Amino acid sequence: ALLIINCLVDLTFAYDMLLQFGTMYHRKIEGGFRWEHRLKKISVHYLTSWFPIDFISIIPFDLIALVSGFDFMQQAKAV
Repeated sequence: ALLIINCLVDLTFAYDMLLQFGTMYHRKIEGGFRWEHRLKKISVHYLTSWFPIDFISIIPFDLIALVSGFDFMQQAKAV
């Protein structure tokens, strides 16, 4: 049951990542700020800021362990 919930949470975060490629952000200009609306600029900004952290956070380690047969808990108990 927890594996299914974890997978659903991962899917929610993956969907959020897709949304971030179209979410405007504040860009500093002379005299203030402007909303950046150009998709290419938004994508580059996201790829060079939060994308690596977001991507690592959605790696389904539990699912990988289940499929590969590697038991993280047994390994943790050994340490």
